[in-house]
Order: sequence, then structure tokens, then C-alpha cells
Amino acid sequence: MRLPFDRVYVRESMCGPTYVLSVMLSDENAFEPFLSFEMNADGSVPEIGTWNARDGSLRFEDDKGLLYFFSGLNTHAGVVFAVGKDIRSDQTIVMHEREALPLDKVGVCISTHVGYETAREKLLKSLRKSFAPEDIVVVEAGHKEKDGVDEEVDGTTVKHVSMNRLGFTALEAIDPDKKDFWLLLHDTCDVEPDVGVKLAEIDVGLKPDIVLFKTDGEKLELGLYSSSLIKRAKDVMRDKPSDIFNNVRRVARCIVYLDVSARDEGEKDVYGTGVKRRVLAMPTVGITKFRGKRAAGAKP
Repeated sequence: MRLPFDRVYVRESMCGPTYVLSVMLSDENAFEPFLSFEMNADGSVPEIGTWNARDGSLRFEDDKGLLYFFSGLNTHAGVVFAVGKDIRSDQTIVMHEREALPLDKVGVCISTHVGYETAREKLLKSLRKSFAPEDIVVVEAGHKEKDGVDEEVDGTTVKHVSMNRLGFTALEAIDPDKKDFWLLLHDTCDVEPDVGVKLAEIDVGLKPDIVLFKTDGEKLELGLYSSSLIKRAKDVMRDKPSDIFNNVRRVARCIVYLDVSARDEGEKDVYGTGVKRRVLAMPTVGITKFRGKRAAGAKP
């Protein structure tokens, strides 16, 4: 993006690329996208509104009047973006050019535990429709004698680690340099056949260290993590379990909270073991999480 914001900029520079509008959250290194759009040559965005420039400001109006305006540029994590206001909510918003996630540079890290082989194999079977076996790493906690020992199962590396490498901390066990981003999944997840297509729609134009999948205000640890963040956060991952995730988010230079349109589909005996789990579908990214009850304890 560039200055000045004038009629020439709107007509010549904005026409063609896809842009993303995001709310800038209070800590200023976190963003929540809410609108993606392409503009016609006359400044219009069909069924939404029209872009124009006036007095050095970039303005977006709908049929009720001024909605957003941008008066300057900023940089964050090496990305130049416009900074402005949502007139009706008074929130700070940013606009940047969209960049699709390169799926060939994404690996998958599955966090699992001894005793969850049924869940793990169900997930692996689904994942292999979109990812090569060698692009998937399984981190299996609960090992003592085999801690640190790797084995290959059907082309996929299985890393055996000790008890305290579950969930997010499983990322510490992988070699992050093999891929630019790592998709973290729990073993009690499943994916749709078109998960790769849906993941490739994720915008990484802000060069995020983390893209967290957000459901109804809840911020899950499921999401995408950059290889550079995983390397920078190695020491933090040895903090107290209750502190690790928050501390890693502090290390991140840019976080995107992605609304995944989650829906609760009720309880189901997913693994045919008599134990019901709550089904949380995330259709935006083609992923489903099966949540167990703590009291049930929970092997599938």
C-alpha cells in the first residue's frame, strides 16, 4: 500500500487485489479479520458499498453513510497496512492486501498420548487425503523408556516423548525448519476431505506467527504456528503448564484470531467405545474437534 490516498490510488492501485479488513486488538500485535473484498474499477464492492478518497483519507461508505475511513499507514512484522476507524463501533481497524497460505509449506503436528491410538489413526486416515505422510508428525506423550526415540509408521514420523509434552507443547518436539507453518491438531480431531482447500484460503498477509482458530469468543490452541515462532519460543515451552500458552502468545510478533464459524453438533460416540464426546465443527477450516468430559477421563 502507498500514500497519498486520492482518487488515482483508489482507481488504479486498489482495483485487482483482494483486501482484508481486521480489527486491531488492544495489545496491538493481534488482529481479528472480519471482511475480505475485491473492488470494481468504479470503487464499488458489490452489495457492500463504495470506496473513495477525500481530503487525504480513504473512505468506505454504504447506503447508510460513512462506515470506515483510513488516514495513514503503519508497519508491523514487515507488512505495510492502512490504519483507520470503524465509525459505528469506534474500533481501530487495519486494511492489508490478502496473501493466501501456501499449503505446500504447511506441516501437521498431531499431539497425542499413549492409549489414544484409535483416535490418532482415525485422524491420520483423514489427513492423508490432503497431506503427504512425510508432512505429518505425530508427537506421542506418555513414554518413559522410549522418550526421545522416533519411529516411522507408514511414512509418518512418530516422536515418543515424556508425559509433559501434550497439546501446544508438542510443537517443541518437531523440527520446525521443514515447513514455514505447522498446523497443530489434537488426536481427538478429524478433518474433512477438502481441508487442504479450506486451509489454503487462510490469509497470511499480515505475516502472522500464529493463526488461532477462534470459536464463540474462545481462543483454542488449535491453529497455525510459524516455524520462526516455534524456534523463538523453545525456552518458554518449559515454563509451568498453566503459563506456557499465554507466554508463547507474548513472544509472537503477530497473532491472527480466525473465526472458524464453529457450531456445536451435540454429543456422539465418535470412536464406538461407549464414551460420548461433544462434537465441535469448524467448517471454515474443515476441522472438527471431539471434546471429552474431564470426569469421564477419556481414552477413546
